[in-house]
Amino acid sequence: MYLLSQHTEHFNYKTVDWDEYNNQLENEITKEATALENPIDTIKDLEQATNQMFEAIDRTTREVAPPIKTTPHMKRWWTKDLSSLRISRNKVSAEHYKWRGLPKHPSHAKYKTLNANFARAIEQAKTSHWKEWIEHTSSADVWTVHKYMKANPTDYGRQRIPDLKTLDSTTVTLNDSKAKCLANTFFPLERPLNWDEHTFEERNPPKATQSKFPLFTPERIAATLTKINPHKAPGLSGILNAILKKCANTLLAPHLSSIYTAICKFKHMLTKL
Repeated sequence: MYLLSQHTEHFNYKTVDWDEYNNQLENEITKEATALENPIDTIKDLEQATNQMFEAIDRTTREVAPPIKTTPHMKRWWTKDLSSLRISRNKVSAEHYKWRGLPKHPSHAKYKTLNANFARAIEQAKTSHWKEWIEHTSSADVWTVHKYMKANPTDYGRQRIPDLKTLDSTTVTLNDSKAKCLANTFFPLERPLNWDEHTFEERNPPKATQSKFPLFTPERIAATLTKINPHKAPGLSGILNAILKKCANTLLAPHLSSIYTAICKFKHMLTKL
């Protein structure tokens, strides 16, 4: 039996003209102004406003952002400028090969200069990509990468829980038995206390002061979105952090402010967030 591959579209956000993207997104949001500008009074209004905002972002992305085909050998540090330099270098390389019989021909010096500039641009692109990743990496992510790099090599396709031993010294090998054993260990059944076990009764426990409800103002949302990591994987909505970060101050913050306020008001979590 053959299974159809599920292809997910990816877009190259490093080459996006964000001014053009913001203008296009503003036009798309203007078309949905009725649903996005009206007050959100019900859960249905909340779902409708969120869906239409995500649809406007999706249409803008498909029109402005260039598609990209991700492969395991893809160079994530590659830029559009490097592509232009490579084309120029290859043209001069053809001339350099054409006049290979004349060592003093000017095409050789030109090729040497462009080739050196191309190699220097590659190093600069790698360095800037590494610095950008470091700036948006938390301490937990660094230790996770360190753990992966120091781990034993494996294909990560046959990871399994090893055989477990129970209290009666029997060995558990089946997955269902392992699940029950782990569940009984971490979540034991409630039992009556023995005569030598003490019961603790808390008297006059401290009460936490009731904090005020946080206001999701556009300024607060914009300040938060500008600090997020643009390279994180998207959630269920499929919208990357790069879009939220680049369009926060101009377009998305006012609409997200009303959406998040309605989420806390109705205590309703959206499926796409």
